[in-house]
Amino acid sequence: MKHLLPLVLILTGCFDSLVSSACEPGYTLLDGRCAARPDDPGGDGAPDAPRAPDGGVVVHPPDGPEPATCTLPELACDGGCRDVSSDPDNCGACNRVCASGICTAGHCAGELSGHIIGIGHDYTSHRGAMERLLGNAAALGASFDVGVARWRGTSAPAAVAGASTALARGMSQIGRPWHSVLLGQQPTDAAFAGVDVLLVDAQVGNGDAVAAHAAPWAAAIDRFLQRGGVVVVLEGAGGVSHRFAAAANVYAVPAPADGTGVPATVAAPGDALAQHVLSPYLAEASSVVYVPAPPGAVIATPAGTVAFHTTRY
Repeated sequence: MKHLLPLVLILTGCFDSLVSSACEPGYTLLDGRCAARPDDPGGDGAPDAPRAPDGGVVVHPPDGPEPATCTLPELACDGGCRDVSSDPDNCGACNRVCASGICTAGHCAGELSGHIIGIGHDYTSHRGAMERLLGNAAALGASFDVGVARWRGTSAPAAVAGASTALARGMSQIGRPWHSVLLGQQPTDAAFAGVDVLLVDAQVGNGDAVAAHAAPWAAAIDRFLQRGGVVVVLEGAGGVSHRFAAAANVYAVPAPADGTGVPATVAAPGDALAQHVLSPYLAEASSVVYVPAPPGAVIATPAGTVAFHTTRY
């Protein structure tokens, strides 16, 4: 028995050395690693996070659905795979909506680059049909959330305010989001950053002065059209927006005639500009007609064209 006592002491010392690890107080050895004791007030009750060889914490991605894996011509849009070669709500890219509702080979049917639209209303006064006409024009912008820049120039405050209201209501009728973009001050490509639609408010006053301001922008506007931009020019009775259009090389028409108070009718129902525009509707004050009719007449009266839509490039 006297020989067993040293052995017990030795084993006890060894056992103590096994359970007394190098872990800090409040931690215990778990699977060869120091972990917080579940009942320790200083710990969180969970074992240490796994460690990388360099001592850093290994972070695992949270549980949840895996990102959508799509195969061309499908793209991951809004959490799912969409065939951008034929989906009219994601045509060629996510959230690119076709006004025609037809997407073929990633391009919207009936929609070409460089839309040019002349509307013979200054929107000082307007109703739903005129609002929808302006909304359809802006909706030709390539982005789902359309960026609209304004050229106010010499436009009357009442016309600017009226066009703003008509644009908001017209886009609301369509259910299309849009936002205002500030047009740059210099006639360069950078001035059109984030711009899908250039809306030229109804210009008034000295036509020569309006043309002089517009002329330096001709090249930049042309490149904007080449990139698929949309230019919408509003014109009111006695206005000079046509002088802007000619000097900026957008379109050339004679001075339009007063068309206020004349019933206007949809002349090209298949055009995107005419979609869901009531026909006939009354051309509110103030409105004009273009004579002779320019190419692409969409809204007309017996006296001449009220709105037209052409494309370039």
